[in-house]
Amino acid sequence: MNGMKNVLSILTLCVLLTGCAETEFITHMAKQIPDNSQAMYKVGKPYSIDGKRYYPKEEVTFSETGIASWYGPNFHGKSTANGEYFDMNQLTAAHRTLQMPSVVRVTNLENGRSLKLKVNDRGPFSKNRVIDVSKRGAELLGFKNKGTARVRIDLLQTESQIVADAARQGRIMDVKDAIRIAQSSQMPSVEVASASPQDTVGAQPVYGEARPVQISSAETLKMVAQQEEPFQNMTAVEPVKVEKIGGESVDIMPVTPTSLHIQVGAFSVKGNAERLASLMRQEYGSAHVSEAMVGDKLFYRVRVGPAENTQRADELLNHIWNEKGIKEARIVVEQESLTR
Repeated sequence: MNGMKNVLSILTLCVLLTGCAETEFITHMAKQIPDNSQAMYKVGKPYSIDGKRYYPKEEVTFSETGIASWYGPNFHGKSTANGEYFDMNQLTAAHRTLQMPSVVRVTNLENGRSLKLKVNDRGPFSKNRVIDVSKRGAELLGFKNKGTARVRIDLLQTESQIVADAARQGRIMDVKDAIRIAQSSQMPSVEVASASPQDTVGAQPVYGEARPVQISSAETLKMVAQQEEPFQNMTAVEPVKVEKIGGESVDIMPVTPTSLHIQVGAFSVKGNAERLASLMRQEYGSAHVSEAMVGDKLFYRVRVGPAENTQRADELLNHIWNEKGIKEARIVVEQESLTR
């Protein structure tokens, strides 16, 4: 603690002696000094919340869609899951399974606004939201007043590696610094994204399917619905344009029509998907099976919907969770194909 004070005192003196021209350099150096928080690089063990199992994992390729929410005053100044302090005015976010810290691009699919945020916390755990962004993040993404938004999340490899390396050394790095370092090092900022993103909340085990199975009980239904596809192979995506919003640079992506669905399973055997879809139609009236190529393997996704709005999607999800016992069901956002 005394050593920290001494270093900061020296930095302050340097600022006074050398003038404003050196202030930016001194400020940058101060950020590299370990502070009193216990900031660390962290992945974490599997855990359960309200009967739902989450599997944190160090990801290299990751993309998902869903509903985002935001958090602010009630958590401002409190410790995050990896030991940093939450500042609602910084560009940060909470995710349930990604390594901390990491950097993601969050795109509001309703208005095209896209922003890079540092993941340094766990959550959200309410209504299967896929990400909680800071108050400032919600303002720039344009959904603070509304409260939620349909979003797409894409992991950024280069920036994630930069903030992770800093955390392993006990340093807290702002996402803007990570972006500048990535740009100055002339390393490409690779967004691990896909036109048909993986919608899995966590890294679930993949169950073998040697043959079609008969769905004859609630327990069997639950087991079959937990089949999961692995994460997609990803490709780079470039922002269309940049706009200044509230003094910050925000990328603007194309806006295309979207629809809300509940994904209740993903299978490697088409018959299993069709059986589950048939059961879902009997209960909810509308369910479909869609094909998705992941690497060189074909998967069949079973989705209920579309739901006319977020409230209805929440109602469907809660019913499937509570009445059908399919805790791995989740809200996903389907997009029309983009011309990239």
